Amino acid sequence: MNADTQPATQAIVEAEFVKALSIAKIGFYEQDNCTFFASVCLSLTHKIDWSCPTAYTNGIIVGYNPEFFLSQSLDVRKSNVFHEVAHVFLQHVARCLDRDFQLFNISCDHAANLIGKAAGFTIPSGWFCDPRFTGMSAEQIYDILLAEQPDQSTNQPQFGGLGADLRQPETAEEAAAIKAEIDTILVQATMQSKMAGDAAGSIPEEIERYVKELINPKVPWHKLMLAYARKFSKESYSMSKPNRRFFPDFYLPSRHSEKMDRCAFIVDASGSVTDDEFSHMILETTSFMKQLQPEKIDFIQFSTEIKSNNELKSIKDVGKVDFINGGGTKIGPVFDWIIENKPVVAVIFTDGCFHMPELHPKTPILWIIHNNPEWTAPFGRVIHFEFDPQ
Repeated sequence: MNADTQPATQAIVEAEFVKALSIAKIGFYEQDNCTFFASVCLSLTHKIDWSCPTAYTNGIIVGYNPEFFLSQSLDVRKSNVFHEVAHVFLQHVARCLDRDFQLFNISCDHAANLIGKAAGFTIPSGWFCDPRFTGMSAEQIYDILLAEQPDQSTNQPQFGGLGADLRQPETAEEAAAIKAEIDTILVQATMQSKMAGDAAGSIPEEIERYVKELINPKVPWHKLMLAYARKFSKESYSMSKPNRRFFPDFYLPSRHSEKMDRCAFIVDASGSVTDDEFSHMILETTSFMKQLQPEKIDFIQFSTEIKSNNELKSIKDVGKVDFINGGGTKIGPVFDWIIENKPVVAVIFTDGCFHMPELHPKTPILWIIHNNPEWTAPFGRVIHFEFDPQ
């Protein structure tokens, strides 16, 4: 706004802007399958910034010049808001790194506007939205644009539309805080989209992959198994093992783990299980015994019935187990054994290729499912992994 503009006039413009921005936000819900975008939008801070010529975002705050915003049609206002919101959920602010900032901002604009166009938002002719970049990341677009500039110092493309609208954080701490907040926003928005029944593909594919990794981090499966099983080990405090951290001022008990009660390792030994897979399970059984020191392990092999049960009380016993494979797979006999013998926890290694009966053992079950990522269970904890023999 010009310096000679009266404060009263500025107040009127700001009031009109607030109303217009609210209408633009509501417009997100009028677009089909846009719950994700609407949720992200409403999770951000939107503010007036007269120093900005158009609009910008720093990752969690969106700033607008009220006069510029009001100069646009309703459809373009909605697109203006979406454009900045897209920079947020694509985390463009944090992705520039050592790239040319202006060119990368343009690359991000292409990516944001192409997603907006696919979602049904109006993209004005002056905005960067080249269809040849459809489905590409900002980094991929940047590489193409960079290669197309023989003289980068004199041949920079000129901004159109909203101009340079990315504001980078000033410190690493600020960047980390922004990322953490965006991660939370993305998870919540994804859940709301699914609850609203939005169509598959309404969330950009790279965002879905990113959120899935946030929710289900790629932690080695055996560590997840040990963490789960450790909940059933016995821990106590003992004066026989005083806590050395407090010597010599205090003589306090230390916490130590006693041996774990009887547990069961139940291994699918049907015809679909290979020698390599069985050997892998034997190695993990050894690791389990070393770290959790169970009283004993019932090492059971099954196919359509219980084929063998080796009682393991030491690591030496593990080496005596022979692989007995062949036949189909039925989990019912395994449930019968668990119900009768009541181990403190049962770890079942299988590919999940069997019919699940209605029987429900009360013993905690940990399913270790290999090479069957879509498999689910009506009870117990499921850990998936892809077996890749070395």
